[in-house]
Amino acid sequence: MRQFASRTTQVILLLFLAGYSEEVLAATYEWIGSSGDWDTTSPNWLGPQSTWPAAGADNDALFGFTGGTVVIAGGIAVNDLSFTAPGYRVQGDALTITGSSSITIDRELSVTIACEIAGAAGIILAGPGTLSLRSASTYTGPTRVNAGTLKVTGSGRLYSGAVHRSPWRAARLSTSSPLVSTRP
Repeated sequence: MRQFASRTTQVILLLFLAGYSEEVLAATYEWIGSSGDWDTTSPNWLGPQSTWPAAGADNDALFGFTGGTVVIAGGIAVNDLSFTAPGYRVQGDALTITGSSSITIDRELSVTIACEIAGAAGIILAGPGTLSLRSASTYTGPTRVNAGTLKVTGSGRLYSGAVHRSPWRAARLSTSSPLVSTRP
């Protein structure tokens, strides 16, 4: 009987540790607000740890405190992004999306992403807010505007893939530059 309890305890402990490890590598992190560097060493996040994880493919970023300029340093991989507070501008090195990433922007908010968006998946714009893309992107999947407004302005470009606008929701697409880059 003691042997059985010991093995059961070991299995439960291993399952707990495996689950804990996964949470650290796949979790939602909330930006602490204002301006700062988005890298894997600056303690600018609330979540399982105070720094953005260097590994993991399913990490979500929530920007819910006071906005500012967020500078990506060294490239960052992220799954979903959510903006629930005004005044955010993301710029700097590449923002690599993992999986089919959703960018959600709350009502009456406007967010600017002025850096390359890279990755093999597409992006989905959700929420009633406005997303302005102001840099050439290289992600290769489709761009879906399910709600809100997508503005492609300045040097903003969508590299490839189809652009879909939902006909049954309040979704808008606006551009002052070509939607798709002519780069090879």
